[in-house]
Amino acid sequence: MKRLLFVLALVLVTFPCARPAAAQSLPHDGDVIVIFREGMDVGQRDRAVRGVGATVRRHFHTVAATAARLPDVAARQFLERHPEVVAVIPDRPVRSHAKPGGGGGGSAGQVVPAGVQRIGAAPGNLGFTGHGIGVAVADTGLDFTHADLTPLGSACFTAFSSCADDNGHGTHVGGIIAARNNARDVVGVAPDATPYAVKVLDSAGNGTDSTVMVATVSPVSGSIRRIEPPNDPSLLDTATQTLPEP
Repeated sequence: MKRLLFVLALVLVTFPCARPAAAQSLPHDGDVIVIFREGMDVGQRDRAVRGVGATVRRHFHTVAATAARLPDVAARQFLERHPEVVAVIPDRPVRSHAKPGGGGGGSAGQVVPAGVQRIGAAPGNLGFTGHGIGVAVADTGLDFTHADLTPLGSACFTAFSSCADDNGHGTHVGGIIAARNNARDVVGVAPDATPYAVKVLDSAGNGTDSTVMVATVSPVSGSIRRIEPPNDPSLLDTATQTLPEP
C-alpha cells in the first residue's frame, strides 16, 4: 500500500518585539492569526475581520482561523472582544535553518553522506528504499530540474507564486530524503521515494506561521490530498517534524 508522508523541514524562529501599550501600530505590520470558535464559516469570519477595518490575507478551511493584517491596536481589541473569537495571536516570522556548506554536487561519483551512513541507511543496508512512498517537503520548494531528485511528484503546493526552489534549502532537504541511488552527487535516506514540493518559505528562506499553516493545515483536505503516491489515491499519512525555537 502506497503512502504519502508529510515532512515539515523547518526551524521556526520568532523575532522578539515589545507589546505596544497605547501605540497606534502593531508589531510585524499588524499581521495576526485570528482563531474563531468552531462553526464560524469563511463568510462569517470574513465579515468579522473586515468589519474592524482589517485586511484578510488568507482563510483556513480545516481550522476556524483567518490570517489578517490589522490597521491598529483598536482593531485588535475589537476582535478580541468579539463573542466568536477565541484568540488573536501574532503571525510570527519563521525562517529555515541555514543549510551546511559543501555537499556532494560536482563529485566524480556518488557519495554516501555521513548522516546516511550514521543511521545505517547506506544503499544495500536496508530492505526499504522508499519505493511507493511520496514525501511532501515543506520548505523553500524543490528544484524540478535537479538530476539527482527527478522524477519529482507531478503535483505541488505553494503559499507564494511558484513551487520552484529559489533559495536552495528545500532542494538540500529533498536530497537528504530522496537523492537517487545513481552514479552522481549523493544518495538520500529513501532514494526510491517520490518528493513533492510544498513551498512555504520565500527566496530568502523566510515565511510566517500562516504560510506554514497553509501547507500543513488547509492542503490536508485540499491541495495536498490531491498529491497521490503512485496507484493509491486514497491514503494520506501525515508525519510532521517541527524543530524547536532557539
